[in-house]
Amino acid sequence: MFMWTATHMLLKRLAVVGRYLEDHQSEVLTIQQVSDLTKDSDTFQAVLQKAEQNKEIGNDYYRDHLWNQAIEMYTKAIDISPPGDDHKCVYYCNRAACYNQLEQYDKAVDDCTVALDFNPKFFKALYRRAQAYDGLGNNHKAISDLQSLLEKTPQNVQARQFLDKLLSCNR
Repeated sequence: MFMWTATHMLLKRLAVVGRYLEDHQSEVLTIQQVSDLTKDSDTFQAVLQKAEQNKEIGNDYYRDHLWNQAIEMYTKAIDISPPGDDHKCVYYCNRAACYNQLEQYDKAVDDCTVALDFNPKFFKALYRRAQAYDGLGNNHKAISDLQSLLEKTPQNVQARQFLDKLLSCNR
C-alpha cells in the first residue's frame, strides 16, 4: 500500500511539473519551484492517504464483525476524501456492506446509489444494492440490479446464483 501511494504521489508531481513545462518550455525549474508547484498535490495526496488508512481500519473492523465501528471509519474516509478521489465509491460501498449486515437496508441502498453515481462501473455496489433491495422485500429492484450486473459481467457466478434464487422465489 505504501509503495503504491509513494509511486502515485511521484507521478502526480511529475504530471504537475510536466503541465507547467508545456506552457513554459524554455524554463529550467529549481528544486524550490518544483516544490512550490507540487505543494497542493502533496496535500491532496496526504488527505487521500489518510482516507485510505481510515478505510483499512474500517476493513479490519468489518472482518471482526464490528459493523458500527467499521461504519464510523468508512464515514471518516468519506468525510475527508477530497473531490476527485477515485476511491470514494469504495468507501460508500463498504459502508453499505455494514448497513446490510445491520439490516439497515435503506441506508445501504442510499450508499450504493451514491457509490454508483461516483462510478457506474463499480459492480460490487450494484450487487450490494441488490442485497439491500432483497432485504427490503423489493425483489423487483433486486432482480433489476442483478440483471444489469449480469449484462456487464455475465461470468459473475455469485450474481447468477442470487438472481436464480430470487427468480425461483417469485414463481
